[in-house]
Amino acid sequence: MSKINFVCGSDPELFAVNEEGMCIPPAVVEFMGLNRVGTENKKNPNRHPWYYLNDNIYPLIIADGAAFEFGRMPVGISAQKHYDTVMYGIDKLQELINPFGLKVCTKASVPFNLDYYSKYGIDIYSDEFWMSVHFGCDPQKNIYDFGREDAMLDVKEYLWRHAGGHLHISSPDMDMHKLDWAFIQLCDVILSQINIVNCPEEDVSMNLQRQNFYGKAGNYRYQIYPNNIHGLEYRTMSLTWNLHLDTVKKIFDGVEKIFDIVSDNDKLHYILDVTDLVKRAKDSIKLFDKNMAQSILEEVEKCL
Repeated sequence: MSKINFVCGSDPELFAVNEEGMCIPPAVVEFMGLNRVGTENKKNPNRHPWYYLNDNIYPLIIADGAAFEFGRMPVGISAQKHYDTVMYGIDKLQELINPFGLKVCTKASVPFNLDYYSKYGIDIYSDEFWMSVHFGCDPQKNIYDFGREDAMLDVKEYLWRHAGGHLHISSPDMDMHKLDWAFIQLCDVILSQINIVNCPEEDVSMNLQRQNFYGKAGNYRYQIYPNNIHGLEYRTMSLTWNLHLDTVKKIFDGVEKIFDIVSDNDKLHYILDVTDLVKRAKDSIKLFDKNMAQSILEEVEKCL
């Protein structure tokens, strides 16, 4: 068991789709009649408008580009509570979009075509629609690119949108902004491999589509959580792990394992410097290769 106290959370992204399976961005659903209940920033109201807010019940449901995102997810070490909250959010989102003949889609990738939305009568060049045609509302970093920040990308011509299931990790025992990149490498070696191995076969192709563009190994952001806790957002993983209780449990156990490894210099050195696990993990993530991911996890267990 890890001697370090930690908490986990997520901000799953999901899509509204029509009967043709086409992504219908929040800006279009608003045009169809969905009401806002607030916004993240009154000076920039179209950046992350809110559609559901209850101070006593999680999650907050917001717009994040072409997706709906569950914000304000509770953090803790209870996998069951995390899973139950995600399921509650999916039910609440479905309730919100039911009147418009739309369904919640829990796939990692969905088709998107800018010309398609003109039939809804919306101005596709409006401020409300702007976030739907860009990736990167906030810069993210990548450890394999020397921690440089990605620029916001114009994706007007890109015919897919992808759902993240980013893992938020913090600890009252440490400032995670001062951790070296070994922690994120271990996230690649352990957490992303758990995500891949446990992905249902029917979801593999759409996860692979996401990895080609949006789910690179080593993606992260530093975050500041309530009470000025400095935490880490590991951004490589897709939505899928949030949808299955057994996988959520394995991810939470994996985080505990990572804290155990970073507390033991011998284990850390062996996994990151002696083996080729980091290189293989990067390949597995890029290819979304279940067999490779399983072999990586088996080798990690031998190291512990």
